[in-house]
Amino acid sequence: MIKLFIYAFCLPLQAGQINSSIEIQYALGRDHYRFVATSQNSSIVANTFLNRQVLDTGPIDSNRYPLFLKRVSDFISQIKKDPIPRPPCRSPFRITVKIGSEIHIASGCRSTNGGELSKLVRDGEFLLYSKNECEQK
Repeated sequence: MIKLFIYAFCLPLQAGQINSSIEIQYALGRDHYRFVATSQNSSIVANTFLNRQVLDTGPIDSNRYPLFLKRVSDFISQIKKDPIPRPPCRSPFRITVKIGSEIHIASGCRSTNGGELSKLVRDGEFLLYSKNECEQK
């Protein structure tokens, strides 16, 4: 019964679902970090980069991705509602979310968002590095 439940929970995205992607870029010191997750053709793949070098690539559980996509979209909406003052910024970020043909972009300074960007990056990397239930079959 439990294996059946996990299998039903791990079904790939259905054909016809909207393709989407999340890209989070940020600078920390002299390093440039980038996290990209792409949902396309019933699979979700994520990549992490450091200074344009690929650190890791792998699948993301299709059940966890929609919640992450919503959290990132909500973050972008909040940034657009409450613009952050633009003092000189030593740690800029830029987030891009594409859902179908819609593109939403937000940028700012990591030090002015109360750690929310760091939480999003941590959650995205957790999705990439955590054991994917669907791969264990």
